Amino acid sequence: MDVEKLREFRRADPFRPFKLVMKDGRKLLVEKSYYLGIAPDKKMLVHSSEDGGFEIIAPASVAAIEGGITVTEQTRRRPNRRKGAA
Repeated sequence: MDVEKLREFRRADPFRPFKLVMKDGRKLLVEKSYYLGIAPDKKMLVHSSEDGGFEIIAPASVAAIEGGITVTEQTRRRPNRRKGAA
C-alpha cells in the first residue's frame, strides 16, 4: 500500500474512521487519526486501538482501505470553502 495514500486518509478534515484491509483478510479499524502511526522512513506502520493494544505493520501487508475520505475527495466536494468561513 502506498504510504502517502494512508497519510491522506489520516489527514482528512474532518477525519472519518476507516479500516485497513490486510492481505490476510483481517480488517483493522482506525477510529481516530492518531491510532495509525507512520514511521519517518515509511517502512512500518503502527496501528493502535482504544483498548491499548498495538501492532507493527509493514505497508506492503495492507491490501486496501475501506471507508474514510481522502483529502483529494474532500477538496473536490468543497472547492469554495475558505478558511474562517462559516
